[in-house]
Amino acid sequence: MSKKPKVQFIQNEEPSFIKEFKQRAGIPTAATIDSKRTELTPDDNDDDDRPDEQPQIVFDPCSDVHELEARAFIKQWQYEHKLGYVEETIVKNNEPVLS
Repeated sequence: MSKKPKVQFIQNEEPSFIKEFKQRAGIPTAATIDSKRTELTPDDNDDDDRPDEQPQIVFDPCSDVHELEARAFIKQWQYEHKLGYVEETIVKNNEPVLS
């Protein structure tokens, strides 16, 4: 007969000297399993790209495109894409085709 189903865990209360030590040391209370299961509130700022997460743009000194032009093009493309003016492209046989 297996003893596995008979195993139980009982969470005992912390001893008072440990509670006092944590309080004097300024140690916050640890998270419990129940607190870890709570739903997180959605953060509206998660979708925003931070400056350090932006793609790096490398400019060729021999090209006719300047940095300001490239940044303006990217902003315009992002704006149109956000509004839905730009259709997604599907790549078939390495040839981009508008869907």
